[in-house]
Amino acid sequence: MQLLRHRNAPIGFTLIELLIVVAIIGILAAIAVPNFMNARIRAMVAQAKSDIKGLANSCELYFLDHNTYPNESEHNIFQRTRSEAGLVWLTTPVAYMSGLPRDPFQNKFETDANYFRCYETGAAGTGTADNRRWITYVIFTIGPDNSENGVDSSVFSGPWCTGDGNTYMPSNGLRSNGDIYWCLGDPSVMRNVMIDGKIYNGSFPPNFPD
Repeated sequence: MQLLRHRNAPIGFTLIELLIVVAIIGILAAIAVPNFMNARIRAMVAQAKSDIKGLANSCELYFLDHNTYPNESEHNIFQRTRSEAGLVWLTTPVAYMSGLPRDPFQNKFETDANYFRCYETGAAGTGTADNRRWITYVIFTIGPDNSENGVDSSVFSGPWCTGDGNTYMPSNGLRSNGDIYWCLGDPSVMRNVMIDGKIYNGSFPPNFPD
């Protein structure tokens, strides 16, 4: 009789038990997904900083050989002429680096997953248009907000975006506004340049501030 009662006992979960399990899974997902996204952004920021520093080192080697930095580069470097694709000179004819890294941050209007967005640069120099010597350089990415915040324009073309919120700072939030950049070369071109609300004369803003 004892065996018979066991075989006829109800099997499975009750509706209340299933609802509790679903609720627990939902709570865990609500905790895990933001953490995963934050970890992904941190990894992209770390990758961008590593890439930019590598590009800066290659640009310095290029400068030692040519006494000038490369021309400026736009993000769609492979659709531009050499005058607007200066980073290409780091790979050919002399390989200062094996290849150009891809910017992990894509502009919000760039919806093609296969689009190769390169890091952008700005340059300032001396001489004529036919014989330009680029003495100051900035390499940057648009950062986690996926929008250019005017570091290049502030340094070389006057303040843009009111000269405020130009620099990405993780302390303001992982998805905060601002570009991630590295300045190199001669800072003498910095004359009354406003970046993040501060005026710079003859000096660069700090690279990779926290």
